Amino acid sequence: MEIRINRIKTPATNKSSDLPDGTNTYLVIDNGREFTITCRFHIHGNSLRLAGQEGTLHTDMDTGKVYRQLVAPGGGCGLIITDELVEGLSPWALRGVVIAEQNNKAGEIRLIANDSKGIPNKQPDIFIDGIAVDPLNAQQAHWEKMFSEKIDMFGMEPSYPALKTGDLLKKEGRINLLEIGGGQGRDTIFFANQGFQVNVLDYSKEGLKAIIEKVQESGVSQSISTLQHDIRQPLPFEDESFDCCFSHMLYCMALTTVELEFLSEEIRRVLKPGGLNIYTARNTDDIHYRTGIHRGEDMWEVGGFIVHFLSREKVEHLAKGYDIISVEEFEEGYLPRKLFLVTLRKHNRHLT
Repeated sequence: MEIRINRIKTPATNKSSDLPDGTNTYLVIDNGREFTITCRFHIHGNSLRLAGQEGTLHTDMDTGKVYRQLVAPGGGCGLIITDELVEGLSPWALRGVVIAEQNNKAGEIRLIANDSKGIPNKQPDIFIDGIAVDPLNAQQAHWEKMFSEKIDMFGMEPSYPALKTGDLLKKEGRINLLEIGGGQGRDTIFFANQGFQVNVLDYSKEGLKAIIEKVQESGVSQSISTLQHDIRQPLPFEDESFDCCFSHMLYCMALTTVELEFLSEEIRRVLKPGGLNIYTARNTDDIHYRTGIHRGEDMWEVGGFIVHFLSREKVEHLAKGYDIISVEEFEEGYLPRKLFLVTLRKHNRHLT
């Protein structure tokens, strides 16, 4: 399998509406066959179409084929939805277009796999302008793009998990908080305003930029420190530094189980004895689970975002070295997303 993708039209992004969007056009050569595909990017993902044709492109996970979906008015208030097979266009061609959007590249994207059958779930090698890239690292460019276009992508109010965490920390008299994956800071600012000392990590420069701007506006600079960090590397703190680690939807990012195990162990290392690891993750009851492009394990890519959906069994597996205090199910967002709110306590070695 060999797929080549080149952008052939790049209009300015439309910033006149609340949802930043625009349309780019790509020439896609999929195993010798040419397609012209338009990609409209927006806050919730990407919509792909064959240029000059109605309907959006999508992958059917049962057949592993690409279809053009057409929607027309039906009888009464109903709709008639039909799927037309797009011969010769593979799911990985659509993935390549999304990679081009994520990396804001005008150069060539190439996807190459030794398997000539082009199995949709087989991971090809990916090259951007001739340079091989890690598909998981490509997510960083996607987040940078989204954060730069929408300053309050997740809203301004603190999340439900942050509210619950704040109450628990006050009840236990805990002060020093590590937040990993702070995004654009809606929970970070809340924690600081509640009197906590917050160290916030994120791998997105745009996200940290937004947090710093909000810190300056809120007058809580004495309570917050920021640092860009790849959580696949050791946490840059001494052992037993924090009362609590909080992370909202970090555990469901594009991280393998091995990487999540490492993350959990690193968090345990920097927590004081009896400290709390509180995190959320989308779970396997979520509407997006097993949709989109399979990226290995329980990871699926939908709208350009790779999500690792956690089962209860995986939550228990990741709790090594902790006591499980609670695993609460809750919903968030417009779908809504279905998540776990997990509260773990580090084993207190001073207790007998």
